[in-house]
Amino acid sequence: MKKLNKIKTGWNLRLLYKNLKDPQIEKDMRSTEHMIAVFAKRYSKDSSYMKNKDALVKALQDYEKLSDSFNSKPILYPHYIKELDSSNTEAEGLLRRLEERFTKAGNKILFFSLNLGKIKPALQKKFLQDKRMHKYKYMLERVWQTAKY
Repeated sequence: MKKLNKIKTGWNLRLLYKNLKDPQIEKDMRSTEHMIAVFAKRYSKDSSYMKNKDALVKALQDYEKLSDSFNSKPILYPHYIKELDSSNTEAEGLLRRLEERFTKAGNKILFFSLNLGKIKPALQKKFLQDKRMHKYKYMLERVWQTAKY
């Protein structure tokens, strides 16, 4: 009888970090917070994207880059540790602290979608006619539909 190859079923969390005290967790977290702060600083002071389609395209591209580079590893790591061992209070504590920081950082860019929602309906139609907006059409339409509420 041939031996069947055993399939690994365990998670290799060392691909994320060494342990809960790995200094890379803090470095990654600070990097994410910094990227969010840079975006917030730039676009909270410059609302030209609400009236100018070239500025809107640039703002949406920057928002997309921010979303793409958002590093969720710091919050995923303690979450996975908790999934493996629900009694791990160290992982629970780190997870809660990181969630709080992510929420605080995320709150700094809430203004962006709120501002997008304030774009006048006549400009909305004009903006969506631009080919560069095709990629963002669904997102913009959703923002504009929910903005009235």
